[in-house]
Amino acid sequence: MARSETSHWIARLETMKRCPECRRDYFDDSLLYCLEDGATLVQGSVPSPSEPQTAILPSTSLPSEAQTRAQFHTTEETAVLPSGVANVQPKKGPGKLLLLGSMLVAAVILGSYFIYQNYWNRETFNSIAVMPFANVGGDPEFDYLSDGLAEALINNLSRMPNTKVIARSSTFTFKGKEVDPVEAAQKLNVQAIVTGRVQRRGDDITISVEMVNAADRTQIWGEIYDRKASEMHILHREISRTVSEKLRNRLTGEQERMLSSGATTNPEAYEQYLKGTYFRSKGGRVNNQKALEHFEQAVAIDPSYANAYASLSVVYGFMTNYGNSAERKYYLDKRAAAVQKALEIAPDSDQVLNAYGAAKEFEYNWAEAESAYRRAIGINPNYVAPRANLALIYSALKRHDEAIALGKRAIELDPLRASTRNIHMYRLIMAGRPDEALLEAPQSIALAPENPDVYINRGGAFGRKRMFPEAIADLKKAIEIDNENIDTRIDLATIYANSGDRPSAEAILRESEPKIDEITPASLAGLYAALGDNQKALDVLEKAMADGDTGLQFLGADYIFEPLRGEPRYKELLRKLNLPE
Repeated sequence: MARSETSHWIARLETMKRCPECRRDYFDDSLLYCLEDGATLVQGSVPSPSEPQTAILPSTSLPSEAQTRAQFHTTEETAVLPSGVANVQPKKGPGKLLLLGSMLVAAVILGSYFIYQNYWNRETFNSIAVMPFANVGGDPEFDYLSDGLAEALINNLSRMPNTKVIARSSTFTFKGKEVDPVEAAQKLNVQAIVTGRVQRRGDDITISVEMVNAADRTQIWGEIYDRKASEMHILHREISRTVSEKLRNRLTGEQERMLSSGATTNPEAYEQYLKGTYFRSKGGRVNNQKALEHFEQAVAIDPSYANAYASLSVVYGFMTNYGNSAERKYYLDKRAAAVQKALEIAPDSDQVLNAYGAAKEFEYNWAEAESAYRRAIGINPNYVAPRANLALIYSALKRHDEAIALGKRAIELDPLRASTRNIHMYRLIMAGRPDEALLEAPQSIALAPENPDVYINRGGAFGRKRMFPEAIADLKKAIEIDNENIDTRIDLATIYANSGDRPSAEAILRESEPKIDEITPASLAGLYAALGDNQKALDVLEKAMADGDTGLQFLGADYIFEPLRGEPRYKELLRKLNLPE
């Protein structure tokens, strides 16, 4: 190859750009975007998934012919050339120039390969946690803003393929604390940590965001954003895009499109949505009622805000846990209307699909619920809610191995949330694996020692193993923590009955009769079954079915209903609920 041809070839490589989407090559340095799909062009070659990745080389000067010749004269060792270059004999004149030109090209290619490899073998990150953003100034009135931005960033990054993104409920256990990146990363089992600070002054908002390598505390990236409050509904997408690029895992065009699915372009509606999300995360009847008010204002401002309708549906579902049967029916009807509206607006929003799956689950339409949850997980592989919900469906359908596998993944994504582990304990109990459930209990207690649910579920595991003194102690501990939950008293009575202590069981039942309408039908039926009154148990369950009760999904899987297995009325109930015997 002539020397001028070599220079021309190298110059073309240096100016080459490629579309990362359609992979078309361009040699016009003035082009910035692909003519086929509009994607931003990348300097140099863009590797396909099956070929080694490459990087842009810094410009280098080529050694002169004299320098090259001198290098060959200083060694007696054989040079290794690419395949196809062999048995080269030294020649004089043009032949020698051709040899040197070929060797020069080979050296450039080999050198490029090793530099490319060195570039692309830099550390990559496939796991990340977004910490709660600090509310600078500490005014609790603006907590919804700092919390909401962090949560929006988590939700957006969760769509990245092949990257584990820790759920909000785990990262927010660090709220109000000085976050040590190494300590947080160890607890959450991630490689990178994102922290942020939000300061609001009137309509002006300053947000500083930093991403840190947890291995050595070095900064991967940092940025300060000065924005107006009216820009908050789009800023989180901008930050998400930058973080994904710094993680070397860019969101695809379709994934970026999905960030806006179900969202709003109205800043006032978005602010109401953030406030609703803030109160929903705090839990309890009063906070859920406040969340409803803000979500209702959000859809009133923007009637096309699908994700706000989805959140309304979820909170309406929470509200069915309170009040009498008439109130539960009211909220069930409101939930159905809200989720239907959300689905009409944005059928491909992961939040909408999760809300739709929950609605169908409590209608005992397992196939529709499973399909919705699977689609939500396909869009957002780190979204814990549909994964945990789908696991419960599989438990109800006695597909226990699938349920447990999904539950374990949910714990990986949400490792510091006690309720994620508590629900997994219940799955294991239904699967007939109480020993494994008991192994989960210490971690749950360490995370939330004052959460009564862990003692209820551990008591259930002891009860299934017929270790009644331990079960009774755990149920009493749960009642000590939450004396208002009447269902826990009924669960304790069931343990007494199964242990043979009928007088203690009947005493609790008599004490609970004034509030019998507040007892979950499934719990009450379980107690009657343990007392040997199968017909009364079935009366309770049939009435619950007629009233549209949503708490019968585990009628076939929970061991407390074993005394009813041979009853024709029980089998008919399972058939109506689309549950296996």
